[in-house]
Amino acid sequence: MRKALLIFCAALALAFPFTGQTIHNARPIPKPVITGKVVGVTVVARVPIPPPANCPFTLSAQATIVVDGPATVTYHWVRSDGTTSQDGTAGPDTTLTFDKASGIMVSNSWALPYPTHGWVYVEIVAPNSMQSRPASFVGKCGPPAPAD
Repeated sequence: MRKALLIFCAALALAFPFTGQTIHNARPIPKPVITGKVVGVTVVARVPIPPPANCPFTLSAQATIVVDGPATVTYHWVRSDGTTSQDGTAGPDTTLTFDKASGIMVSNSWALPYPTHGWVYVEIVAPNSMQSRPASFVGKCGPPAPAD
């Protein structure tokens, strides 16, 4: 049996000799890319305390976005006045890059011309869909300052 196996291996080696040549244009097998996802997003809205004597006043909101690994996160703010915005200005989505599992705080603010109440939240668009709970606010301010 051993002799038959040795003869077979020798015949195989003669039929398909190893030449030591390198196969050109060979491509390495890519490693799978493992990306993280958003696992949490929270928002806090803050109004000035004490309320300003005159309107307008500035509402500020902070959100913490948490991922479980390296990820590129796309998000936008949604506000009760019907607008969506990137950080601080009306416009398209905002993109953040996370190198590892971590959390990043982002902020947004807008001027409100009169006493009002409302809410604001963050909507995650990618890599997965998620939204924070809305953060409610009640903003108070005195009458607008008289024009000079």
